[in-house]
Amino acid sequence: MLLSGIACSGPWPLDVIHTARTDEDELALVFRDDVLSNGVSFRSLDAPAFLVQLLTLRGDRTDVYAVTAMDAETFGHHHPGLETSFLATLYDALERGALPPGEGPPPGRAELPTRLADALGQGEIVTTGISELLDRFPRGAELVPQVSSWSTTADDLVAGNPFPLWSDPGNPLHRLQWEHTRLCIDLVQRAEQVAHQDGSRQLAEISRALLDRGLHSCQYWWGSRRPMWEPHMVHRGLMLQQEAALSAYRAIRASPAAEATKAESYYRVAAARDLANRLLDHLLET
Repeated sequence: MLLSGIACSGPWPLDVIHTARTDEDELALVFRDDVLSNGVSFRSLDAPAFLVQLLTLRGDRTDVYAVTAMDAETFGHHHPGLETSFLATLYDALERGALPPGEGPPPGRAELPTRLADALGQGEIVTTGISELLDRFPRGAELVPQVSSWSTTADDLVAGNPFPLWSDPGNPLHRLQWEHTRLCIDLVQRAEQVAHQDGSRQLAEISRALLDRGLHSCQYWWGSRRPMWEPHMVHRGLMLQQEAALSAYRAIRASPAAEATKAESYYRVAAARDLANRLLDHLLET
């Protein structure tokens, strides 16, 4: 499992692979280096500085690893040209065993240019897949990872807010969104349980397909206001969930479920409709 570095609840793994115990076996935990990854994503590290950071992490150890992960659209979409200025420069340096002419590590430490040139020339810095890491490094500590995301900070953990961009207890919009989401999930699950006849089963399948689309994370992320804010994205997710609830209730009504079940499902649709109106008011007022 690939996790954000903030989730690491033990010593930082540079030359071991930590694990978590499951009911049946163990699960390998591979932690993303948040500092390196964010340095690339937010353009505070160019290719030479990135390579210097790798040398710094290595220190006197013989063999270490660092895991980077970021959105694919970081390169070329969020940052046009970064696919050339960073990725191409980095991979070219690793392939040729030297930085391109004119490129070099940041000034201020005289030993770095020589160390970096030696490391590149001797092929000491390589790229590898995670499966190869599992074969190459021994197992480390057995951990229970911190509940978190790769956008969680240490302050968020102290505040008991592990998912600030998706489910912030202090964000009234998030609270409304998740109340609505849970009602819609419940309705779709009820439809799947009771809708066994041809017509009702088809409606239940449609409701599930709509719900799957309506659970996309962007609607919560763009409603976080930290600082991301895009009301149309929130509204898009809300409309998909409303359509899921509509199809789910129609499936329940067309099913052989007891009348009490149908009545209770209608009350849930009414509650979801009220939440949707409150969400819309929130979007209009902010």
